[in-house]
Amino acid sequence: MDNISIITTHFYDFDWMRVWAKKIHENTEAWKIKEVLIINQDRCEDSRRLLEKIYPGARILQYPRNEEQFVHRGHDHAAVLNLAIGEATGEYICLFDSDCHPFSKNWLSICEEILQSHDAIVAFDQFRFLVYSMQLSHPCFMVLRSEHVTIPLLFDAGFPQKRYDTGRLIGRQLEEAGNKVFYAKPSGCFRNFYGEIYLDSIYHHGQGSYAGGDDRLSRQIGYRHRFFKNVVVKKGKYNINDFEYLQFKAAAVKNYGYMKYLSEIPAKLLGKLFHNHQHNKE
Repeated sequence: MDNISIITTHFYDFDWMRVWAKKIHENTEAWKIKEVLIINQDRCEDSRRLLEKIYPGARILQYPRNEEQFVHRGHDHAAVLNLAIGEATGEYICLFDSDCHPFSKNWLSICEEILQSHDAIVAFDQFRFLVYSMQLSHPCFMVLRSEHVTIPLLFDAGFPQKRYDTGRLIGRQLEEAGNKVFYAKPSGCFRNFYGEIYLDSIYHHGQGSYAGGDDRLSRQIGYRHRFFKNVVVKKGKYNINDFEYLQFKAAAVKNYGYMKYLSEIPAKLLGKLFHNHQHNKE
């Protein structure tokens, strides 16, 4: 698996972009990458120049706002992905959210092994499975082949229904076109308190790009997001020690209050049951 076009989308938060660029460089053999495409959703020249410094040699893409998607979603991530995959020139197209990156050099060899028996890899949307009992894809991580673009793949399929946010129907579109799709199921990170691990080698933070965006997005950033972002971005870790665990518990009580913190326990148990169920099935 070489001749890869890697695509990511930048939303306001340069901390994540710096980590993303560093991890791509550290964990991916350079000769396998044909090009890196970064979609600049800030849509300003200062951001373009900074992105060029963060990942020298990357093509910085910028598209007009899709106002209809902004009205319904507060962003137009789906619209720009529809356009960006059409600009990719590699044999393979690898999509990452800016807060999703490989932390192991094994990520590409794992993908190569999967692609021996499958045509594409998509991240499995665990949240929507729990809420809607539906198998949907998540755009944080995908590996596609160049010929898939002409199916065509539509990241805004199902818009504006909430359950069909950006890229949730990409897996189905691939399957309906006759492709065998591997849904990469996540495991929990940070003792199952935050984040997701895909293919034992790729970390996804979640809501990592929402800082500075539409109020509907920035409101989703809570104390857990900030606490564990600090661990990943500043410490370069994907686990916590006992002292950090106590710090997190203290932050939970401080930010939510004791009773509201207790109210989160059922959701956490549900998540753990899901992970255990998936593990037992495998």
